[in-house]
Amino acid sequence: MKSIDELNEESFNKIKATLDSFSKFKLSLGIFNHPRAKVLERHEKGIGVEKREFIKKSIDLHKNEIIEKMKFFAKNTDFNKKDAIYAVLNATGSYINNNVIRYFINHESKSYLAPLKPSTIKRKKHDIPMRDTDLMYNNLDHIVSNKS
Repeated sequence: MKSIDELNEESFNKIKATLDSFSKFKLSLGIFNHPRAKVLERHEKGIGVEKREFIKKSIDLHKNEIIEKMKFFAKNTDFNKKDAIYAVLNATGSYINNNVIRYFINHESKSYLAPLKPSTIKRKKHDIPMRDTDLMYNNLDHIVSNKS
């Protein structure tokens, strides 16, 4: 029979191996392989336009909620399966896209992003930043990939 210390060390090693596995992957959020991707990048980084970090800001505002969701996904994942880490990150990416970023655009963006210019409001017929057309909004996506 194993001692408590042996069990604790075994558990610690399993947790450490799982965390090390997470560090081999990255979760990217944005628009990929779409003409609007450059528009998003320009706004997020402030290249030639006023900086509007709506992805970064939406994640920062909802960081605790995202961590709790990620814990929930991890708790309900069988880490003995080969693609367990991918599954947790993929579920987290879907959650961020579908709930956090879209919520930010629809409800919080006017509070945190620079206001639109009157000429832009006139052209768009609304005052919601980052909501030119639904093309960009509907093409938000996530990718889970190896860091290497």
